[in-house]
Amino acid sequence: MDNHQPDSLRLTVLGCSTAAPHTASPAAGFLVEYGSTALMLDAGQGTIRRLERVLDPHDLSAVVMIKHHTHLPVVADPSHGVGISWAVAPLARASVAAGADSVMLETHPDPERALSDGQQSLKLDEYQKLAHELGALHAFLHAPR
Repeated sequence: MDNHQPDSLRLTVLGCSTAAPHTASPAAGFLVEYGSTALMLDAGQGTIRRLERVLDPHDLSAVVMIKHHTHLPVVADPSHGVGISWAVAPLARASVAAGADSVMLETHPDPERALSDGQQSLKLDEYQKLAHELGALHAFLHAPR
């Protein structure tokens, strides 16, 4: 796979509407690579179904396994992983400790009045504190030793 030109554009079909990629069906997931940049687009039902056969995307061990098997950055989603706001911060810290490059967090100024996902949303001040903690943890874990 490393024999392509550094400035060439590569497109990989990751899944499709039938959860088994083939040329006659519409694709639901793509990996676009250009130089050292990689972007996954539209992780639709077919792609997610195939991923869930191998890893539970809400399982923290998925971070470790994906980091081992890909060169792509890993984004953890502790908000949807647990669905309870008081558990989001500990799972976000654990995700960074397990190797996640980033975390996706639900926020809302007034979670009780949110139209969706309020039960797992952090208040803005909680988010600000957690973001600072996660940045410090990431810096500590990646500091030269």
